[in-house]
Amino acid sequence: MGKIVEEGSKEKRLNVVIPKELGEVAKGSLDSDKFTFGFLDRDGQRHFNFTLRELNGEDEEIIEGENSIVEKMMEVSKRVLMKVGTIEDRKVIEEIVLNHLCFIDLLKIVYKARYTTLGKVFKYKTICTNIMEDENNKLAICQNITTQLGDLSAVGFYRKHEGDIIDEYEVDVKENTYTLKRMTGYRQLQISRDYGVKAGGLKMANVGARLFKINGKEVDGVKEAKKMNLLTISKLHNFINEEIDEGGCDDIFVHKCSKCGKDSSTELELDSDFFSLAE
Repeated sequence: MGKIVEEGSKEKRLNVVIPKELGEVAKGSLDSDKFTFGFLDRDGQRHFNFTLRELNGEDEEIIEGENSIVEKMMEVSKRVLMKVGTIEDRKVIEEIVLNHLCFIDLLKIVYKARYTTLGKVFKYKTICTNIMEDENNKLAICQNITTQLGDLSAVGFYRKHEGDIIDEYEVDVKENTYTLKRMTGYRQLQISRDYGVKAGGLKMANVGARLFKINGKEVDGVKEAKKMNLLTISKLHNFINEEIDEGGCDDIFVHKCSKCGKDSSTELELDSDFFSLAE
């Protein structure tokens, strides 16, 4: 389980800070929605409903800071989330964000907070990558750079598998049983700090971020994955990609390029344009 590391600790700090006391929040500034996977409490009840507040000036400081996208997502999610199911305790909500919500649900918090605060229309920059003929009849990439307007209400969050939601998966490899889960916020922070953008290409990081137990004993998956042989890592990596449902997000926007005339698609990025008011 993740823990809050105090300033000055010898342990590696993960920028996990208890949100400031927010005081009274005007009812008009609150909005509600439902998680895709939700939070399963100790009594076996799954909480899907959540309530959040609008983004404020302190949130903007975090968004415009120098930390990674993952760190910004985590910090903003902890701050704006006001209620999960019937839970309103600030420290409990932080624990839920860190150790229980998966990436797609954290992403939904950020999208909903932006939508609630600034409306459904947002600006995004795009570079057209279509192949076209240049003035010498040679093939070249268009590379037309434009600013477009997108509609956040068109973004959909979904589960990839139908039926009951599975939270834990047991995988036997040789003599060991490995328990895997969807990646939580705390594990995202770990691999983001350790590997940055390289994490997406490392099977070891992919496994470590989702490994929670070995033979029934809780472990730090990121550390344990470093000790595994590559065969075990590959088998667990393949299982994750094929079997674990971590949901998805329809965040691809399509427009017609003004230079080549063909459709050009862009995946939404959580940059400064996303959090700016589109006028």
